[in-house]
Amino acid sequence: MIFLSLRNLLRRNHRRPQLFKRRVGDWPMSSIYKQLTTQFGNVDATENADSFISFLDRATAILRPSKESGYEMLRLREGQHVLDVGCGPGDDARRLAELVGSNGFVMGVDSSKSMVEEARRRGGTLGRRVEFAVADAQRLPMDDGMFDACRAERVLQHVEVPSLALSQMIRVVKSGGRVMVADADHGMAAINASDRATTASILATFQRNLRNPWIGRQLPGLFRVAGLKEVETRIVPLSFTDFGVASTLVDFEGLARQATQEGVVAAAAASQWLLDLETLAKSGAFLLVLMGFLVAGYK
Repeated sequence: MIFLSLRNLLRRNHRRPQLFKRRVGDWPMSSIYKQLTTQFGNVDATENADSFISFLDRATAILRPSKESGYEMLRLREGQHVLDVGCGPGDDARRLAELVGSNGFVMGVDSSKSMVEEARRRGGTLGRRVEFAVADAQRLPMDDGMFDACRAERVLQHVEVPSLALSQMIRVVKSGGRVMVADADHGMAAINASDRATTASILATFQRNLRNPWIGRQLPGLFRVAGLKEVETRIVPLSFTDFGVASTLVDFEGLARQATQEGVVAAAAASQWLLDLETLAKSGAFLLVLMGFLVAGYK
């Protein structure tokens, strides 16, 4: 399992969540968690950008193997120009700069001014090889055909009209250029738990927090409808047996709180559900599976 090698690193850097000291009904609503799952398209308005940056840093560490697969699908060459849409704090843009070499160029754009400022701070040593700017994925301010390749990762699940964002990515790529999108399909998420009904309700809550929770399965069709050629699809199951690692990507406590607050799940059932996850984790039977889609094609 590709993520087991990260177990020790994550245990050093992230304390195991203390989920089971209080009943769910006693908890306050977790506004930070709801922001993290619903507001990636409007980070600056939350006045909580540091939490989003921290989340992306943790996710980058966990998702590194699948990220490398996505980079490979771009088929980059020395000296090419690449656009990274939804660049966050710029880690992918800096990796792309390594792949296109000293004669290449990478532009990272994000709708969040805070993300762009952090990306610029971290990329200071790269000079003019990498630049960052604030831009809306659905209204990219670049001329047609400026880039050899364009990518977006975990962006289309948050935008209002995914097909519009994809059309913009295609527009700014040269004829013969490559477009790649990586995103999750949260409708395919699975958690091993004893209470099937509560698990289904909490996973449904997880999906409702996102604009486009099924975007993964929709990507291949969107690529073909948009006219991209030789569409390549890789479906990547992300399997987690370590509860601490899984909690980095999915806040089980936050979901239980939200489902209880919204009246989807009774407080007693939510508390028991979390206790069940703890028992499964202690026995080695815990499992979370997320499904990632990596799709690429030529213009």
